[in-house]
Amino acid sequence: VDEIYSATYPLLVPKLTSLLVVTRDESDNELQQLVLVVSLNGDKVNEFKLDLNFQGQFTSRAIAMFQGFVVQKPGVIRFDYTFDGKSVAIYEVLARVIDSPKLTGMKH
Repeated sequence: VDEIYSATYPLLVPKLTSLLVVTRDESDNELQQLVLVVSLNGDKVNEFKLDLNFQGQFTSRAIAMFQGFVVQKPGVIRFDYTFDGKSVAIYEVLARVIDSPKLTGMKH
């Protein structure tokens, strides 16, 4: 999802999933931890620690599943994955306001 549209805020997004494919070098530890920082218009909303286990492989997936993600107001929702305090991947979603549909009277 690149953009979310709603006539009103706050908006409840029933289910939202973020996926990041991560690679490691042979010398890197098989157990790693990423931190996912979620922000709205530059204000931190939440922070999650994601444990990775490469299980002998050189790629792994970091999956964050949100059940009931609330967007408080329109703006830029930023998902920032960090490793050792450094940003390694950023994804942004734009939350926009749309006009609510206008109902007109019907004549019989």
